Amino acid sequence: MEYYSAEMELNAKFRNFSTNCSKVHSGQNTVQAQLKIRSKREYHAAGSNEELPLGEEFQKLTRCFIDVQEKKMTKRYKLAAVLLEQLKISAVQCKQTRRSQPTSELLDVRCMQILRALIHNEERRLPEDWALRMSESKIKKQITRVKDVQNALNDDNAILNVLPHLARRSDAIAREVLSLICIMLFNANGTVQVLTLVLMS
Repeated sequence: MEYYSAEMELNAKFRNFSTNCSKVHSGQNTVQAQLKIRSKREYHAAGSNEELPLGEEFQKLTRCFIDVQEKKMTKRYKLAAVLLEQLKISAVQCKQTRRSQPTSELLDVRCMQILRALIHNEERRLPEDWALRMSESKIKKQITRVKDVQNALNDDNAILNVLPHLARRSDAIAREVLSLICIMLFNANGTVQVLTLVLMS
């Protein structure tokens, strides 16, 4: 091990440098930094399989798929149907033995990240101890809002359009599909559960 000690030390420094550069470029992993609301929560669990890109650029991209003028949640999130259509087309292309066009793994990953962020951003507006304060009207209202976003995406067949991507030979795609399913099932959304069971049986 002594022979590699200098190399291991240099690798550790490079890893630290890249982590610091990433933090400077993308911002802090806090709800306050990402969503511009007062909160002490982390935006996502660092190092988990459910990480989302940090930074204003990604948040602006996510907001492009929200029609803030609409009050009804199904209409408010209707623009996200474009992302689901892209995933549907991509899944069909991947099944073909002779692909007419190459699919873009990065595009599919980004589409799923944006879909996750639509729900995740609403979930992060809950206080950290929300599960202990379920009787409060403020908490109930925000949980209902999360459920409404889940149902709006479910109405556009989110689960149906992402499940076929599990057959692809990509760890990144599989991770995103499973992360999206997890956030769609957040707080045991019954509507999504029923559809998921039907699709998986």
